[in-house]
Amino acid sequence: MIGGVVMWVVMRSTASAKGHIRSRGGRRGGANDHAQAIWIGLCQTLAPVFPGTSRSMATIAAGKSRDCREPRRWSFLSAVDPDYGGGYGYDLLKALKGPDRVHIDAHGWVLLAIGFVISFLVAYVVVAWFMQWVRNRGFTPFAIYRLLAGAGVLIWALTGTH
Repeated sequence: MIGGVVMWVVMRSTASAKGHIRSRGGRRGGANDHAQAIWIGLCQTLAPVFPGTSRSMATIAAGKSRDCREPRRWSFLSAVDPDYGGGYGYDLLKALKGPDRVHIDAHGWVLLAIGFVISFLVAYVVVAWFMQWVRNRGFTPFAIYRLLAGAGVLIWALTGTH
């Protein structure tokens, strides 16, 4: 719920009268703005401390709080992280060379490649669509969702009906 409030406050402080996210001109938001990059990185490291807070939300809220023009881009770029690729590569290597070794024949490699390409294309289309959707509507619906979901969980936990 705290994340929903933070998201609501940050987005409201940078929203136009129509409720859409707007740029106040401020900082460039490019890769050369080291102070902004450090700020966004620090906020990302705090995201795991608060349950239900994603690195994406932390990146966007941090960027908007510092007048970053395109915090959504920073957010989605954080998903293109060497940790992910390295982690998946390590898991694949472990499956191929580890004690519970899995054998993949030529057909399996073709299926793996097809799955990789299709996953990449679907992710690309979804992210492009989502960025356009957010550009037009803002993050207010997500803040409301977080607040309602948090209230629902609190009510469920406090009533003892579980």
